[in-house]
This record gives sequence, structure tokens and C-alpha cells, in this order.
Amino acid sequence: MLTSALYQQLTSVNTLWRRLQDMVPRPDEFLQFFGLRSYTSLNGDPGKGLAPHLVSEQIFVNSRLLVADDRYVVLGSAA
Repeated sequence: MLTSALYQQLTSVNTLWRRLQDMVPRPDEFLQFFGLRSYTSLNGDPGKGLAPHLVSEQIFVNSRLLVADDRYVVLGSAA
């Protein structure tokens, strides 16, 4: 399920990027994509020969409000 969701995100981003490239010479001046990821190290036990284990998870944000700075706010709706 997660693999399918990530594939759909990548497909959406690539499609949007290609369409924007057809309209403007430098799409990176107008659009940027960011991803949030959390990570931690679970300590192993060197006495038992267990090395620390790194764990990483993507953070999904479900929000329709973006406050970029003191001049720009983006508010959207899925409805």
C-alpha cells in the first residue's frame, strides 16, 4: 500500500513538473516539493553483538494551510 502511494505521488509530481516546464522556462522559480522524514537510532547491545539499528519513517501532513512567511499564506480545500 505504501509503495503504491509513493508511486502515485511521484507520478503526480512528475506530471505537474512536465506541464509547468512547457509553460515557463524555469519552473523551479515557481514550484518546489518537500518531504518530511523522521528518523532515530534504536540502540543495540554491543555486549551481545547487536549494532544500533536506524529507523526512518515518512511524515504525512494533512493540512490545507501553508504559512510561508509573514507575507504569504496559501489556503486550499479539497472540496
